[in-house]
Amino acid sequence: MAEKKKNNGKKDQKLYHLVIYDEKTLNQKFNLKLTRLNLYSLFGFIFLVVAIIVVLLFTLTPINTLLPKYEDIKLRAEATRNRVLIDSLKHEIAVRDQYFKKIRTIIYGQDLSELQDIDTSNQKYIISPTAHDSLLKTLSTDLENTVEPPTMQGDENSLSTLRFYKPVSGILINKFNPAEGHYGVDLTAQKDEPVLSVLSGTVIMASWNPNTGYVIMVQHPHNLISVYKHNSELLKREGDHVEAGEPIAIVGNTGENTTGPHLHFELWFNGVPINPADYISF
Repeated sequence: MAEKKKNNGKKDQKLYHLVIYDEKTLNQKFNLKLTRLNLYSLFGFIFLVVAIIVVLLFTLTPINTLLPKYEDIKLRAEATRNRVLIDSLKHEIAVRDQYFKKIRTIIYGQDLSELQDIDTSNQKYIISPTAHDSLLKTLSTDLENTVEPPTMQGDENSLSTLRFYKPVSGILINKFNPAEGHYGVDLTAQKDEPVLSVLSGTVIMASWNPNTGYVIMVQHPHNLISVYKHNSELLKREGDHVEAGEPIAIVGNTGENTTGPHLHFELWFNGVPINPADYISF
């Protein structure tokens, strides 16, 4: 056994002569003496260098993206899920925009038949919430705290518990009469008197209309909207949050449908006009 190991050791130390000749002239171009052990070491070193280069290429360059991997499958699945979520969000935004368009159309006395309802009865996607939805959930909660969604349930009896501020300190001169197209009340007021928000909420419209002049509309909790028309100046813009009793406009005489300084005030509940005198003592 010892003799066999000795013979193997001699083989490893045996010299090999590597010579390269010119094919035409047979002149010697390269001459190298090697042992079997040196040859093994040389090939091992070359393999190690190649392995290091390959590892560096796959870790430090984008070449690894060319190979199909499990992470790529996860990314594609996540991208598909995000597209579905974006589609659902676009649909919800379209429904909300349609709701506000209807309110504006009613306020301006236009025909509702020109607006096409958005079909919400057939939802294509059902997405289960995950931990990644926490940020979106927080943002949507903040939005719900400022603007009530149009689908919120309630009845007029729930409004009796609210404390309404008088929009102006004036006298009621024209009562609520929806049969004649008068969806609010008219209040006399001194010129340049501030108009107050009856409840806390968010301004959803602040614009000019030829018939009603400067109009401002505030969305309140319980799916309630207050409307203030014929102002001479608006103090708030769309998206502003206002507190109950905070000035939002200045009494004026703007628009064609007015004969003197006064405030036309309306209350809308669940998209239907209600009599402000039932909830506010003028």
